[in-house]
Amino acid sequence: MRNEYKIKRITAQVLEKAEKTMQAELDALEDWLNGEVYAWAIKDECGNYLDGCSGYLDEEICQSDLQEVLSEYGVEAA
Repeated sequence: MRNEYKIKRITAQVLEKAEKTMQAELDALEDWLNGEVYAWAIKDECGNYLDGCSGYLDEEICQSDLQEVLSEYGVEAA
């Protein structure tokens, strides 16, 4: 912990921060293991892959990123 947080003393605050960090990582891993992962793909009218991204653990972030990319392609999502 001293190396990770670049500290000399491990205080209660440091322990709490480390516990929260580890819990967040475990929650993300659990979501991934349970298949709670989101993706998007953009294809042209012929079905050719144009763009895409996967591995989102948050559906709202996935949708937001998709909206942003669609706007770059000049497409307004329904």
